Amino acid sequence: MPHKSKGIYQKTNDDRMHRAVNAVRNEGLSVRKAAEAFGIAKSTLSDHVSGKVALGSRSGRKTVFPAEVEKEMVEIAQRRANEGFGLSRQQLLGKAARLATNMKIKTPFKGGKPGQAWWDGFRQRNPSIALRKPEKLSSIRARNMNQVTLSNYFQDLSEVITSLNLQNSPDKIWNMDETGCQLEHKPVSVIARKGARSVPGVVGNSRESATMLPCINAAGKALSPMIIVKGKTPKSLNGFDRENGPVNAVWTYQGKAWIEESGTLKWLNDVFLKEIGPQRPQLLILDQHISHEGVDFLEEAKKNNIHIFALPPHTTHFLCPLDRCVFGPFKKFYNKVCSEFTSSSPGNLVLKWTWPGLLKKAYEASFTSHNIQQGFKACGIFPLNPEAIPADAIAPSQPTDDTKNISDTDMVASVPHPLSAATPSETACAPGNIPEIDLDMSPFNVVSEVSVEDFEDLQLLSQIALGSEITVDETEVINPSSTVSCDPLWSSAATVPSPSTQSTSASADWNMELNNLFSFKTQPVARTPKPKGKKRITSHRLLTSETLIQEKKQKKEAAAEKMKLKMENAEKKKEKALITFLKKMK
Repeated sequence: MPHKSKGIYQKTNDDRMHRAVNAVRNEGLSVRKAAEAFGIAKSTLSDHVSGKVALGSRSGRKTVFPAEVEKEMVEIAQRRANEGFGLSRQQLLGKAARLATNMKIKTPFKGGKPGQAWWDGFRQRNPSIALRKPEKLSSIRARNMNQVTLSNYFQDLSEVITSLNLQNSPDKIWNMDETGCQLEHKPVSVIARKGARSVPGVVGNSRESATMLPCINAAGKALSPMIIVKGKTPKSLNGFDRENGPVNAVWTYQGKAWIEESGTLKWLNDVFLKEIGPQRPQLLILDQHISHEGVDFLEEAKKNNIHIFALPPHTTHFLCPLDRCVFGPFKKFYNKVCSEFTSSSPGNLVLKWTWPGLLKKAYEASFTSHNIQQGFKACGIFPLNPEAIPADAIAPSQPTDDTKNISDTDMVASVPHPLSAATPSETACAPGNIPEIDLDMSPFNVVSEVSVEDFEDLQLLSQIALGSEITVDETEVINPSSTVSCDPLWSSAATVPSPSTQSTSASADWNMELNNLFSFKTQPVARTPKPKGKKRITSHRLLTSETLIQEKKQKKEAAAEKMKLKMENAEKKKEKALITFLKKMK
């Protein structure tokens, strides 16, 4: 733990100290009277007035690294965390040890590596950092959620909404998606004995799952869900208490409880077209799952003047309203309802017969008008607002973005939101004021509050995606005998000297070492080989366009012709084998 004072140091507010010093220097007060007036120790105020102690300085041992260098370390650590390549505590300690060794600083580190005391002090001096457990993000999602993809998507979405004249019709903009429901729920947290190693939570014996297809619109309405259970015949539905399930839900079955092309077509005819009303045209936004691109489904939608717009692949975690603001609360409510049900009696189990009633409670609690409208707003669909997507969502794509060729030193000033260029015209937006987006959230604005005028010689960190990686193991012990006396430019004070007393070469050395230690080598992204004979779709599309439907029909006819030819060849082989066999028998 860092060394703590035992009350011998008086903590004084910096503003109060500045006002007290000003009263002595400019207003003619004596040190004693000013100390009494502002509640500051006389000796402390005297030291600040005489210049013995600089204003704003901190008591205690001087830090190993200057304050500005620590600030740069914090900024680059935070940026790497936003990009999905965060530094662990041990990695930061190892890099700090390497930095001290390379800059030839004599340190109090035991074994040449910072310990727990330095780490605790570093966190106290930089309260903006904390240890966080990262959430899983697949590399393909990180790459696809980039500025170019999103800009093109919002521009095309704006054109579609404008061409359909739906700017003021939130009730005609829909989103459909699928989610799985496990009968074996996840127990919620319960009150237990402190220090208990294991707390059991009883769940049902069935590990079956079902698929639910909900559909919502930007006005906050939810259609009746379609529920797909595992089975091959209508008898598979008899085990479920469908009467106590979600109101007007459509129940069907499939071999693995998955959604397929026939199921999507059934949903369109039995749910969507029956409940959306006669107004046309209407827009349906969904992902690029293979079941959403069946020719029969697209032709039926086009026939009824329903325009289907597919989201860019692997971006639904930020662009799909159901994924963004509805499915999360639904899962939480589902686990909560199931946990309350099983804990109320030892005989209560989540089975096929009891599951529909629990599903209904979770569905009604989560598919609220507020959650639904917030989903469309957070995804920037209605009101149409590309800047609703947080800039942090684009940050993970920067290290692998081939088009990025801008150094951070070119971005000292505040820059617009990465998607501000994709913001549509006022005629393409819904009425009302679009909420202002904090421009400081941009992943490119990584230099924080560093002033060029006050610190012009020290260049800012270059981009993370460039530079070379130190090949030495960050956790290896550094020989303290390899260090020499501290650099006089940095050892004289705990803060960075003014530019007038700082050499350009020393600044360049610090900048170079920070870049080398905290950056990683850019390597070509491993691409999955393109399957032969298959076209890979990497963008959003209007699935109900005439060109795309004709293309899919041709592919379907070609596949049917190929299958027919294959069956004919198989029959010919069978006939030939039979003739050969009969000849041998004779």
